[in-house]
Amino acid sequence: MNIAIYARVSTERQDREGASIADQIAQIKAWAKAGGHTVVKTYKEVGSASKEGRVVLEQMMDDARSSQHPYDAIAVYSMSRFFRDNLRRAMYERELEKAKVTVISITQPTPDDGGAGFLVRNVLGLMDEFQSKENSKHVIGCQRRNALEGFYNGAAPPFGYKIIATDIPARNGYKKKLAINAEEGKLVKLIFKMAIEGAHGKTLGVKRIAEYLNERGYRLRGREWRLQQVHRVLKNTAYIGELVTFRRNGRTKTFRPRSEWITVKVPEIIDRKTFFRAQKLLEERAPEKHEAKAILAPSLLSGIARCKICGRGMTVMTGKSGRYKYYRCSTKGCRGASRCSCPNIPKDKLERAVLEAVANTVLDVRHIRAMMADLLSELAKKSKPDKRRLKKLEREAANAEAKIASLYEQVGSGSLDMDPTLSHFLRAQQQRCADLNETIKNIKARAELPLRKFGDKQISAFIAEARKHLLSPNSEYVKAYLRALVSEVVISKKEVTVTGSNFRTVSAVSSWKAGTPFVGVPSFVSEWRARRDSNSRPPGS
Repeated sequence: MNIAIYARVSTERQDREGASIADQIAQIKAWAKAGGHTVVKTYKEVGSASKEGRVVLEQMMDDARSSQHPYDAIAVYSMSRFFRDNLRRAMYERELEKAKVTVISITQPTPDDGGAGFLVRNVLGLMDEFQSKENSKHVIGCQRRNALEGFYNGAAPPFGYKIIATDIPARNGYKKKLAINAEEGKLVKLIFKMAIEGAHGKTLGVKRIAEYLNERGYRLRGREWRLQQVHRVLKNTAYIGELVTFRRNGRTKTFRPRSEWITVKVPEIIDRKTFFRAQKLLEERAPEKHEAKAILAPSLLSGIARCKICGRGMTVMTGKSGRYKYYRCSTKGCRGASRCSCPNIPKDKLERAVLEAVANTVLDVRHIRAMMADLLSELAKKSKPDKRRLKKLEREAANAEAKIASLYEQVGSGSLDMDPTLSHFLRAQQQRCADLNETIKNIKARAELPLRKFGDKQISAFIAEARKHLLSPNSEYVKAYLRALVSEVVISKKEVTVTGSNFRTVSAVSSWKAGTPFVGVPSFVSEWRARRDSNSRPPGS
């Protein structure tokens, strides 16, 4: 029979020292040759067998479920290479069974008989899961003891430090400690000095410090500085000799109770007086205490305004104690004004220009009629592929919902405990189900777009109502109409380009009813862009 090979190691170290990927593949190929099987594909992956996000595994599942049916079985060195979580193993195997693909462990043969084979596989799976959890507890215990003794467990050290090996033996060589990186340590001292004293007679906040560093070519291990990274340096107690570890659970990414945190003594870079002086100044300069620097709540163009130069979103800021409001590229806000040349644009001026452009250019009977014709042509092209894709997505959504229902049933019956791992897996399944249903909804919306009685009279009535709200910025419906007609506002040095969606615009027109000012439309990306000379407006034009 045709088989695929799936080989996995948890870490690169395991690949070097344990059953490496190359060894697993070699043994599976030998087994396949002896049994007269043909290897048609090989999948290699480095990653935990207990975690989600295994890209190669998901690709293999997609291939196995495809209509081409490329292979009849997936061969693994042992079931622990496939999964160490018994529930997930069973769920993935069930998915493969539906595709008529079996999973074979060459070192753990199981009976072909359904009942006995099912029992043996579950026993082996539970043993693998138990061993994985015991190993995890042992590793965490060793790491905690290591930290309590003052040694370093992490991979990349905090900025300002380097890892050095001690002469104390460990399982993988020698135990490690942190030492000061001379060059990075100088930069840490400079950051604290600028936070307290400023530079050239000017007070510097974290954003200005990031800008100062970037302008002078200082780098954070090859990357530009951002205000968040400067803030992280200024808040890190490691620089006064107290590196706090075990803050988060590595599996769930949640914070552990403070009682479980461990402080490791490391060499000091900053004296305590300097450090706490910087903390006081950070608190005094906190953005929420200065209206002039506060980011405003979501505004008319929030989420759709984007800088053309660097691609980042535009945010609304204030200046001169709140007297001025303007849209600014978020790169300039995070990395400094010199990091992007996109201009700041007065908030009222930009919003008025966009609203007028939409009202005077997009809201035109001939323009909307042309949109409708383009959309009908596009929908006709998509109709058959959409039908095929819809059936596949509906099957996947039904399977995802069945998995969720089965999990809840098992938890309710007491056969499964809702531990953090299962809870995380359940949330992932629910998100996948929601994503599938959202895609299904959008495909159905395309097919069900009400275009039956869509004439100039309906267009004209919609245009009159939309213009009334768009040209009255204080209208409570202005944002709804704008979002129905515009999907993106791209800002450059010389112009502002407004783009939108045929589907959203035509849907808004066709679903609008007289006396109902609010419009709500489904989302689907189908860009329209009118002539550049009429649809692109320089700021303030």
